[in-house]
Amino acid sequence: MSVDVLTETVEKRDRTKRPQTGTSDSGELRPQASRAFAVAFAPDSARVPEIRRTVRTILRSWNLPEQLAEDIQLAVSELLANALEHGNGDVEARVLRVLDEVRIEVTDDNPEPAQLRRPDVDELSGRGLLLVAALAQSWGVSRDGRTTWCSFRLAGRA
Repeated sequence: MSVDVLTETVEKRDRTKRPQTGTSDSGELRPQASRAFAVAFAPDSARVPEIRRTVRTILRSWNLPEQLAEDIQLAVSELLANALEHGNGDVEARVLRVLDEVRIEVTDDNPEPAQLRRPDVDELSGRGLLLVAALAQSWGVSRDGRTTWCSFRLAGRA
């Protein structure tokens, strides 16, 4: 399935689940379509660069500022790497844009929640969530521990 078809399918499904509304310049309510990309894959670190490139293309189509798009791409990469390193089973990634927020969610089958840690200076890994926490507006883990998420606020939106 192509990225365009997958994105369109997720957009339609998302609109039927949660109708969004906004106001026009005249103050009338109007529908607000959310935008989304989702992918699921068997654990394979070779998929991370491919997904990162796909996310870059999608973010460009959403006309996000370049620096914000780069931060989101880095967060996607870090959350995917974390799921591959510490998770179990297939990995699912979602990038959602609704109104003034872009949210990234990465899910695996490990119920042990991701935890922010402070690695020693000489450790080669363990800084992914620190990067995500520094770049994103907020981040967290679902109650079941399987999904790690972060969100980015779009500048200039209330």
